Amino acid sequence: MAKGALVILAVCPSFFPVVGGAELLVYEVLRRVSRQARVRLITPVIPEEIASVWGSSHPTDIPFEVIRFVDRLNTTRLPGHKITRGVVPPVSVSAVRTGLRECRRSEPDVVFSFYLHSVGLAALAAARVSGSPLVPVICGTDVASGNRPPLWRRWGRMLLRRADSTVYVSDFTKRQFWGSGEPESHDSTCIPNGVDMSMFNPGVDGRVVRENLSIAPGETMILSLQRLAPDKRVDIIIKAMPRILTRHPRTKLVIAGIGSERGPLRDLVDTLGLHERVVFVDYLGPERAQYFAAADIFTFHSCCETFGIVLAEAMASGKPIVTVDNSAIPEVVTDDETGLLCPDLDSHAMASQVIRLIEDPALARRLGRAAAVRAVAVFNIEDVAARYLAVAEEAVLNRLPRRHRDPEATKRKTRLSG
Repeated sequence: MAKGALVILAVCPSFFPVVGGAELLVYEVLRRVSRQARVRLITPVIPEEIASVWGSSHPTDIPFEVIRFVDRLNTTRLPGHKITRGVVPPVSVSAVRTGLRECRRSEPDVVFSFYLHSVGLAALAAARVSGSPLVPVICGTDVASGNRPPLWRRWGRMLLRRADSTVYVSDFTKRQFWGSGEPESHDSTCIPNGVDMSMFNPGVDGRVVRENLSIAPGETMILSLQRLAPDKRVDIIIKAMPRILTRHPRTKLVIAGIGSERGPLRDLVDTLGLHERVVFVDYLGPERAQYFAAADIFTFHSCCETFGIVLAEAMASGKPIVTVDNSAIPEVVTDDETGLLCPDLDSHAMASQVIRLIEDPALARRLGRAAAVRAVAVFNIEDVAARYLAVAEEAVLNRLPRRHRDPEATKRKTRLSG
């Protein structure tokens, strides 16, 4: 790392061992940015009761420094938010303290906040104390969920008005946050989540996975991969199976993931008599690339997604997709071009779309090929990380007095010295 390289301080309310779309975004982007900048990530210690449900295998080759803090005082956990409608701002006081301490130690050039609630105000405090630009990354359902106190959105808007630039992972997140009232002075950009194309591509061999799952040649394998959480409503996919099996009995559904709904979903499978046609596997790390390769069709259901990284991974793998038409999902999957969309909470419609793909192999091939092309063009993680670095460089440059601005000098500060 070159002496004097750009110093980036990032704050995130959740990181490994919890693994979800946001955690993978933070890891994949920051590890690439750290090739050209010095990166430090502030994130809380994950309590055992959370890690036991949502924790899973995760990458251990983390090339940037991770500073953990015990999240003792966090206003989001205080009772009464529904009564007060969120008059108390959502902030981790512990994150504020840790951020201020790290500012004195590392003197960051720019501060990123992944997510807004809980850590956004901590990142703002760190940016103000260090005199650095603030770049919030709106990547989670904290701004899209309808269960949040209404005044928290006002706190969030106040924070974004004080940010130097804002990154949204989808247009949906921006619309959810601002509606049509985004200030003209608000500097923002949309950067989608990214996929490692060296890992997810149509050339991956999935035969071993099919053998291990006892899926015979000629059988159709449907893959569903996501957190097994109430908001995902994976039961809709399971409820679609009886109708699919009536037309195509040589079909298996593989559900991959962990979470609080695993038990109820297993009970549903037993109730419907599907235990021979539905297989559960645990959270998949890098090996999920082989599972995508093994699958004939990828299905995904969720009530709200700010992006949906598994959809982009399936696309990169060249798989036809059946998913739902809500939230940010249509920004990732284009209906009848890179996949098939159906109404959410409608198992009948999902079954019909799956049957359509099984009975029309040419359509399935067309959608899979188009999906792979779009994934390379739009969701390549190398390009995504480069855009984050460019946002950081521009934010630093714009903070300098006009007479001192030198774009090439700012870029040189982030280059490796060899």
